[in-house]
Amino acid sequence: MIRFSLRKFPVNKELEDATGIPWGCSLEPLSQIPAEYIISDSCSKLARCHNCYSYINCFTVVNKTHWHCMMCHSENEVIPRYANATPQPELSQTIIELDITPDAEDNALCPDPPMLPIYIGVVDVTGCPDFIKTVQKSLYSIIDNLADVCNRYTVILSLTDNTEQ
Repeated sequence: MIRFSLRKFPVNKELEDATGIPWGCSLEPLSQIPAEYIISDSCSKLARCHNCYSYINCFTVVNKTHWHCMMCHSENEVIPRYANATPQPELSQTIIELDITPDAEDNALCPDPPMLPIYIGVVDVTGCPDFIKTVQKSLYSIIDNLADVCNRYTVILSLTDNTEQ
């Protein structure tokens, strides 16, 4: 679960510094997502970008007739689910899990089969050797416990330090 301190991100360092507001996020790997954040539906009931297939989310700008994709900036039509005043979780929560089941009529909106989970981690390796060893043991433990969640998955680790390239 990832929680950001702000809903809108500064576009550059100067703007971030000018706001005086601290920016950051907290990350809870493999945490349980509350039931109200899980959306179980078919593809046709959730808005997806016609260009890149991204789902609508709380960072999306929505007006009465259109919404703009945050990934590719395409303009998309608003579907009936979002036309009424009832707030939908995907537009009001920064943390959601989509449990999507395509059916026969959803093939046009869900062209690809469900993907296997991908876990991505960024590790700062600038610490002392004892810290690095602790992080290494923690990562091994997380990867070992993934077998309890599912039997097929992808793990991507990106290591970073403070040296300039």
